[in-house]
Amino acid sequence: MPDHVRLRLQYWEGAVVEAPFLHFHLDRFYLYYSANDYYNSLYAIGYATSAHLEGPYKKPGHPWQDTSNTGNGDVRHSLSGT
Repeated sequence: MPDHVRLRLQYWEGAVVEAPFLHFHLDRFYLYYSANDYYNSLYAIGYATSAHLEGPYKKPGHPWQDTSNTGNGDVRHSLSGT
């Protein structure tokens, strides 16, 4: 995981960044990750994007999804490709 993603630069990321998942879609790399303590209400899935596998990756400044203590996630496509 790139250093600037591992470094918890956003308030909601807390002391833990874990479970990275890399996805390539429409000429962009999407790096999803879980952050904060599982037992904390701020535990969420964040993401960073890049045009290149090696980066640089940019974070949007907010979590992608609040997990409400449900754990980490990944991206799935249906058989139709959506």
